[in-house]
Formats: sequence, structure tokens, C-alpha cells
Amino acid sequence: MSKKNIFLLGGIIILFFVGGLVVYSNVRQKQELAQQKLGGDPFADLVIPEALSRDPATNAVIENNIKITKDLYNSKPDIWETWIAIGGLRRQLYDFDGAIAAYQKALEIYPTNAIAHRNIASIYENDLHDYEQALNYYRLGLRNTPGDSEVYLAMATIERVQFKNVLGAEKTLQDGLGATNNNADVWYALAQLYKESGNIVKYRQTAKELMKAYPDIAAYKQVFADVK
Repeated sequence: MSKKNIFLLGGIIILFFVGGLVVYSNVRQKQELAQQKLGGDPFADLVIPEALSRDPATNAVIENNIKITKDLYNSKPDIWETWIAIGGLRRQLYDFDGAIAAYQKALEIYPTNAIAHRNIASIYENDLHDYEQALNYYRLGLRNTPGDSEVYLAMATIERVQFKNVLGAEKTLQDGLGATNNNADVWYALAQLYKESGNIVKYRQTAKELMKAYPDIAAYKQVFADVK
């Protein structure tokens, strides 16, 4: 490789690195600002988006949710459940940074709060589409609830679909089987992963073991009709 190409490649790498730092810094600033707002009146800047307020029935439901959450905060501001509710309300209003800040407040009160970790992970996955952060928070939640089958399924989906990491998804599901005492949904997902990735030997083996372990689930016989 010529010196010119080396310098060009180095410049591109630096641009990506600096760009990543800028994005990370902006995200941190937005979340810190959201945390500062919640430190005062957590309802002061609530706004019902027009997409939700234009329908009277939807607007009425949201206003009722705001009232219920305010009543909870006024009576019990220092319990983690209150901040989970505030986070849920802010997410409903599309304030994702505010929702994350509220869930972080719940974690300050109750650090081993798997619900907060899982909710933050869900926002990063489904709303902000930051899949690396989603995996980080799903893993944090598993430290406190290692038997949560839905978290293993969510993580494996991100690894398989977003990162095209079949081996990572396989390991996640295998870990999930061990942690959940062979949960049927995790086992089924593992069999489907093998089928979709073309590993027919492991697919047939896993499907047979699953049907043997859960003989009363008739749907498996239809889904795995190709397995003799």
C-alpha cells in the first residue's frame, strides 16, 4: 500500500473515531439534561405530541396516565416503582431521553432493578435503534434475573438480525437454555436459528430433543414436520 493510501486510510479512521465521539458526547449531554430536568419537577416539561393529542380518546387516556403517575409521585416520590412509571409515561410521549433518565433514577434507588435495565434496553433497541447499548443493558438485567427467557430471545434476535452474528446468537440461546432450565421458547428459537443458518444436522438434533422434552405441545409436530 502506498504512503498516500495509508494516509488516506488513517484520515478516514480518525474521522470515524471523532464522529463516534461527537455522537456519544451529544447523547450523554441530552441524557444529562434530561436527568437535570427530572431532578426538579419531573412533570414540568411534559408535552403530549400532536400525533397522540389529535384523537380525543387517545388524549384522554394519556391525560389520565399523567394524573395517575403524578398522584403516585406526590405520594411516593422515593420508591423505584414511581420512577418506572415516570419512565413509562415519558416513553409513551416519545421522550426517550427522559424515559431513560427516569429509569436511571429507579436504578439509583434500587441498583439491582432488572425492570429498569430491561426497559432501557428496550428503548435502545426499539426506539433509538442503538443495538450495542441495547445488548449492554440486557446483559446488565440478566445479572439480576438470569432466568429471564425473554431477554435471551431479545439478545439473540439483535445478534442474528442486526449484527449478522449467528455464532453469538447461538451462544446466547445456549446460555439461555442453561439459565432457564431448558425453556421451550429458547429451545425453539435455537432450533429455528440452526434451520435458518443452514446447519441442518444441529437443527434436526435440536428439534428432536425439543419435541421429546415437550411432547404435549402439538404445534411442534407441525412446525418440525420435516424432522423424522
